[in-house]
Amino acid sequence: MQNQNRSFDPFRVLSEEERTQHLDAYLRFLSEREGEVDLTGRTMSRREERMRGLEQDGVVWVGEVDREGFRRSMSRERVDSLDPRTQWMLAAAKANEGERYGVELEIARYLRRGGFPGIRSPQLMIYLLMQEAYHCRILVQICRTCGVSFESRDPGWANRALMGMIGALPGRLRWIPVLAAECVGTAVFRLLIEHLGLFEEQPEVRDRLNAFMREIWVDEVLHVAFLRAHLHRAGLAAARALVPLIAGATLRDVPQLGALGITPSQILDALRDGIEIPEEIDWLAAEPSPDPFLLPLAPSALD
Repeated sequence: MQNQNRSFDPFRVLSEEERTQHLDAYLRFLSEREGEVDLTGRTMSRREERMRGLEQDGVVWVGEVDREGFRRSMSRERVDSLDPRTQWMLAAAKANEGERYGVELEIARYLRRGGFPGIRSPQLMIYLLMQEAYHCRILVQICRTCGVSFESRDPGWANRALMGMIGALPGRLRWIPVLAAECVGTAVFRLLIEHLGLFEEQPEVRDRLNAFMREIWVDEVLHVAFLRAHLHRAGLAAARALVPLIAGATLRDVPQLGALGITPSQILDALRDGIEIPEEIDWLAAEPSPDPFLLPLAPSALD
């Protein structure tokens, strides 16, 4: 798939000139795409206009929906024999579980400290946090389009503890695991988009879901580029080494991905040729494919 598209290496070491150029171009892009930020209201003017338009669309899946299975699974109950569409809904809802919680943690730290450790542009970081907040609203709409109700909630205690530990890391160190997680996120959302054929029999629903998922995917791709510009050789190497571990952890946390046939090795395969550059992004240049991942475990052990 990615061999036919422009892509970039998320672990390539940038020169100082490239870092500056990327961050400046990214800020211009977000200023035009997202508009003015209202930190108190957790909104961005132009994104809010797009979001309200999407929220007002009344397209909803018509047909049988396993609402009870969805509800029980979101309550962390084990539910067997869910249909593939319900598995997809659960995977999409759980893939970004905890974003709202993480956003509020980062904003609280920012208000206390007046900046973000290791980040050159607080304004850019605020844009990114607002995008993550919008992802929570998007996931609500994705589930509503599928015919189920969903409300964002705090993650389990283990994930909350992990977020707290990452937030306590000094300087740029904290962005190493975040970059690895964002790389995995881009692959997961791209693979979920490829599974939208599950909704093929109702094209309006499929197209609406695709629009929502692309909103998240484009953001995630650019978050990777943003974080890459803040890490140097050792940090990028460490992030690269964490990717297989985070891919495996993601499948354990979101078993519905596995039910759809998505495996840790498939996630790594999706990243081998780099990260696809969305067509609307013209300031990221195509780059040579990265070196193959050195897996800490054999693929069979990962799966």
